[in-house]
Amino acid sequence: MVRKKQPRRKRPKQILTGLSAHDQKKCLLRWRGWILRIKSEVGDLIGRREIFVGVRAILRLNPEAGDPSTFVNWMMQNYVEAATIGVRRLCDTRPDVESLSHLLRQLLQYPDVLNLQAHAGLYPARRRSDAKSTFERIAGAGRITLSARSIRSDLRRLENAAARIQRFVNKKVAHAAPSRDIRKGPTYGELGRMLETLDEIAVKYLVLLTADGYATCARVRQRDWRKVLLRPWLDREDLDVLDTA
Repeated sequence: MVRKKQPRRKRPKQILTGLSAHDQKKCLLRWRGWILRIKSEVGDLIGRREIFVGVRAILRLNPEAGDPSTFVNWMMQNYVEAATIGVRRLCDTRPDVESLSHLLRQLLQYPDVLNLQAHAGLYPARRRSDAKSTFERIAGAGRITLSARSIRSDLRRLENAAARIQRFVNKKVAHAAPSRDIRKGPTYGELGRMLETLDEIAVKYLVLLTADGYATCARVRQRDWRKVLLRPWLDREDLDVLDTA
């Protein structure tokens, strides 16, 4: 059987310039709102993966806890569906959504808007010297604007990494395509690496658009989620009550 060649994604090639100062400010405010929401979504996906990986580690230590496997399979399926849908949402290329992919596409069309001056304006006066070093660390030494090549590279990396996951969601999660359309979905490892890519790219633009020193979108947990597993949820008498309720 001849495998169909995947269509090449069309990425913005036209670079638009000449925005007024007012319009540039509006762009920056809109992008800042987008990236903060994107940070929250990426952080949520990373948190879900942390629990997923933790549950698998627990089951390796205590295999009998996963027998019968109905409940465990239900948890795993819920994780895969939620995580893959989250990836598709963040990598959506449509112009009417606030995704990471769409943000990069807008930055690619207006690469001179997110410049050193705009970034420095986010710092208090006493820390303006930090702005230049931070901006150059990300954009390149001596640069005062983002390189279109750099943005396009991030966009290509993001969308190429997400392609298989998006196809899995479109064919198996959101729609019921014939089984021959996709015989093998993404592995847990591929999904994990995709979340790492999302985190890395999101943090880059999060720093530029907020001037906050994020190293990851992951949230710091205040409580250990595993504590819920330290005590039984029910006993045999509870089962009898539930079965007759």
